[in-house]
Amino acid sequence: MRVECTAVPVRGGSGALDSLRRPDVDTKRSGLTRTSNKENTLMKPSTLLASTRPRRRVTLALIGAVALGLCVPNPASASSCSSYLGNINNWFLTEPQGRGYYNLLVTMVEMNSARSYSAYAEGPGFGNLPQGGTLSYHAAAGGYPAYVQDAGAKSNSIAEYFSDRRYKDGSGGLQPSYPFSPAATDNLGMKFYLADDSAKSITAGETVLTLYSWGNATATFPTSCTAGVLYGFFNNDELFAFQLKEQWLAPPPPARTPGHSRDGHR
Repeated sequence: MRVECTAVPVRGGSGALDSLRRPDVDTKRSGLTRTSNKENTLMKPSTLLASTRPRRRVTLALIGAVALGLCVPNPASASSCSSYLGNINNWFLTEPQGRGYYNLLVTMVEMNSARSYSAYAEGPGFGNLPQGGTLSYHAAAGGYPAYVQDAGAKSNSIAEYFSDRRYKDGSGGLQPSYPFSPAATDNLGMKFYLADDSAKSITAGETVLTLYSWGNATATFPTSCTAGVLYGFFNNDELFAFQLKEQWLAPPPPARTPGHSRDGHR
């Protein structure tokens, strides 16, 4: 994992990206955090179980073990991104649909356990086109593997929405508020390497996020791939999941040569 940060205002918080972009958010209510509420809730059944017979405790333990086996994902299902992203790289190189514009649409979900917020990122939708940030292809060059990347800060191609940046749909103090305010988004950059490069310690799926709204600070971390989803952790308390979708747009029709009317030959 690499972290490369430019000089940006540090605004506190235990999350690594939070220290670059997030204002303090008080998650406490009535002196209890969400975690402590959960712990208090779980204490009651544990107290009751302590007074039951050993046979009942064994039965409940077996049921719990079976439930864990059914609900907990198998770590072996996670895999390297080399095959999945290698196919995407080949799609760009071979252009199987002929002439046209090849790019990727990306959407992102972020969950931050340290600050108890979630985020969602996508690009603007245009007409009937799918929504998602657009990533363009860059072939391997200069000793670096191929990658896809957004068009830069000025393009405003990817907007990030936050659950704790709330808004009201109407006026008045009693109006309910909603998460993910469209008036309080961040401009986000994304870059994904499509192949491995052991000489430069780059693995397929390595992700670089650029915080355009916060001084162009960057955060780099590896990802795993499962079922067409890239996911990875930054600083062990921020989970990111990305979905990439291939998009091909047909080229515009060739310009027609102006014809001569019959009147022009009279």
